[in-house]
Amino acid sequence: MLEWAWSGGKPLGELRYESGELAAEIFGLVICQYDESEAIYLFSCDANCKAE
Repeated sequence: MLEWAWSGGKPLGELRYESGELAAEIFGLVICQYDESEAIYLFSCDANCKAE
């Protein structure tokens, strides 16, 4: 993991369908990179994310 962010009670942002309808609210972001790889991955999650 390179970086992470958790917003708490207020979403960091939203994802919307092309119609404008709300698809999801984003509360957490994680930026990851595998060892020996140049690819970088971005993961997002809703308010129900759990770190285990």
